[in-house]
Amino acid sequence: MRVALHEDLRFRYLEVELGAAPEGTPRPLVLVLHGRGDGPRIPTGDYTEGLPVRLVLPFAPEGLGVGWSWLATSVLDGRDRDLADELRVRADELASFLVQLEARHRTRGRPVVTGFSQGGMLTLALAFRHPETLRAAVPLGAWVPAALAREARPSETPRIRALHGEADPIMGLGRTRALYAGLDARGFDALLETFPEIPHRMSEAMKAQHERLLLEALATPRPLRGRGGSAEPVERAMAVPR
Repeated sequence: MRVALHEDLRFRYLEVELGAAPEGTPRPLVLVLHGRGDGPRIPTGDYTEGLPVRLVLPFAPEGLGVGWSWLATSVLDGRDRDLADELRVRADELASFLVQLEARHRTRGRPVVTGFSQGGMLTLALAFRHPETLRAAVPLGAWVPAALAREARPSETPRIRALHGEADPIMGLGRTRALYAGLDARGFDALLETFPEIPHRMSEAMKAQHERLLLEALATPRPLRGRGGSAEPVERAMAVPR
């Protein structure tokens, strides 16, 4: 594992290389977005089964306690319009950041994006607003205001595989289920898997599933868009680092 800190692009970020490969080898890129009040977390092990992968873990721009925050508005504020507006702006910034990253780092295929809580909301916002930048999205413990989903088209949006704790008091499961029911009705390739009795955190089972989902996404260099024959059943969905 190689770790480097970069401070000269739109967002300060940690670059983590997993898996052995000659220097300069193009690697799949995974953008990992942390939650509110948290920060980038370097993986404790290599879950890529030897696949050379580049993780990019950016720092959110605003300080909050001992961590950082992507958004000024909280989901607990009940201000969906303000929340949606902030998500649009930040997702646009992250799309530009991805262009900068691909210009700097030799990348194989489109990036995969994943994130927990606020990072999961931005994962969804990025998939809805800038689908051309991604091959797949794996949001964790997150929903977004319905207005953002209504702006997206199923034929353009990459595959979405989501994980959520059923006892989450922050990102209520009802809002999340309603979001994915609406996406399903419109033909998106978007699946939600829930975990009983898990609050707003990643359980060990969710982490293991997340890792499997990321590996599945990384094994498919081409973007997977819309619902079609290549969609995986929810039982095979995956999950990752927190």
